[in-house]
Amino acid sequence: MNGREIEMNSMLNKKGQSIMIDLIFAVTVFVIISTFLLDAYDRNLAGITKGQIMDELQQKAFTSTEALIKTKGIPENWNQISLNNIEQLGLMQRTGELSESKVNYFTGLIDCNTEIYSPYSKSKEIMNLGSFDYFFNLHNAAYDLSAGCNPAVEADIMAARRIVNYKGSEAIVTFKLYKIR
Repeated sequence: MNGREIEMNSMLNKKGQSIMIDLIFAVTVFVIISTFLLDAYDRNLAGITKGQIMDELQQKAFTSTEALIKTKGIPENWNQISLNNIEQLGLMQRTGELSESKVNYFTGLIDCNTEIYSPYSKSKEIMNLGSFDYFFNLHNAAYDLSAGCNPAVEADIMAARRIVNYKGSEAIVTFKLYKIR
């Protein structure tokens, strides 16, 4: 080999090394950008999913609260029959007034038991709450009645509040619907 051939081989090796360095740099930049984009996508998807959950919580909390305080239930004497025969829970006695016997029955049947056939699970099924849990509270200065399970852990919560008439005085109904994270 003469000097010129050695010089050409040396230049080709340097070009080959340069191409390898460029390739490693390009792959590294691609991996970093891909990681950033996938992370942003995951965060955005999680935000969309949480937004959908909150929308569903809001809709179900509103409709459940309205059904409880503005209807008598189906059948109207649901508080005198088995839970298995109830189509809809409703606490109204007359327009704007809650029935004391229905409120007592409702608050008495809830045990926060996670068994599939517990009264709490059956009440969730009747109210069509799906995988959401609930906590119902009726209070004023004279009493504080509750039903359901108050979330003891971190949860996505939507609460609906209404002013009602109970035992001849104004009271506040709070219906919390939540999904444990």
